[in-house]
Amino acid sequence: MLIRVGIADIQPIVRSGVKNELMHHPDFTIMGEADTGENALKLGLNPNIDILLLDLNLPGLKTLDVIKTMKSTSASCKAVVLTAYRDAEMVFELLHAGAVGYILKKEPPQQISIALVKIMEGDLWLSKPIVKLLVRESNEKLDQAENLALTYREREVLIRLSNGSTNKGIAVDLQISESTVVFHLGNIYRKLAVTNRVEAALWAKEQGLI
Repeated sequence: MLIRVGIADIQPIVRSGVKNELMHHPDFTIMGEADTGENALKLGLNPNIDILLLDLNLPGLKTLDVIKTMKSTSASCKAVVLTAYRDAEMVFELLHAGAVGYILKKEPPQQISIALVKIMEGDLWLSKPIVKLLVRESNEKLDQAENLALTYREREVLIRLSNGSTNKGIAVDLQISESTVVFHLGNIYRKLAVTNRVEAALWAKEQGLI
């Protein structure tokens, strides 16, 4: 499967570096570049582009608004943030707006191609430091909820479930068995009075936990 990518970043050296890394892989082709929010949106609305990599510091139209517009117009292109920033509230806002990936620029270059393949397979991709940041932030919010009795491990499972991880992905990330993940999910469903992972994820989003 050929993955068609657009790159939006104000820094030419970043665009060049990402392009060079992806062009080492036969699965990718670069369809366009942008250095402003307006031009990034044009790429995002292009039906011939599968993934748009977006920096947060684009001049003009804000990256958040680019992603919101892509979502509101049901654009087929997937929005993925590539940035150096590690702000939990910003990550939450971007995910709610429709972003399906958040990759840190400090990641090894080859991590970008790995992430984009996973995203095209339907996964949500977050750099590990971002996952830890969101878990910590969400645990703080969960601690403030009066009527919840979720354990720390159940909270970790719920956050990862809500961010799109499969049972296998959760098991690998938490270094537990898939059967243990299923056990925790059962407890989560019971405590939240829901019947499946979609309802649990929606509940978490409605409560502002992700």
